[in-house]
Amino acid sequence: YAAMKTRQFDVVKLLLRRGANPNAITKLGSTPFLLASEICDLDIIEACVEASADVDFAPSGPDADKLNITGQTALFMATLEDRVDVVKFLIEKGAHVNIQNRFGVSPLLLCAEVGNFELVQALVQAGANVNITPQGELAERNYLAGQA
Repeated sequence: YAAMKTRQFDVVKLLLRRGANPNAITKLGSTPFLLASEICDLDIIEACVEASADVDFAPSGPDADKLNITGQTALFMATLEDRVDVVKFLIEKGAHVNIQNRFGVSPLLLCAEVGNFELVQALVQAGANVNITPQGELAERNYLAGQA
């Protein structure tokens, strides 16, 4: 995790080849793979996936809530960074395109909101539900806001 955080990618790759676990959960509820996803470096993401990273891992629990981590997976991170190459790679490796964060938002909703056609197209071609709507806290807040 420390090597990933300081972007020592050669060290990260060596550690992964020697059996380092990209799914090891930190005290804050994250993993080295999720950090790699935040950095959004395809080469490192590929190395983590080769080492059996869980492509759909999302932080959860009280520590994640304190840090305002909304349950976003690697696919969300790549979407937020407009990284079509990373999105396509994650989909190819089995990332669920209809996954929703704790606010009920899917990667497709994020892309549609900012109008990123290429990402929307990649997600739809991979089977993203075009009729998906937010659920949970966000949907409730939006509904209540519309009632005022």
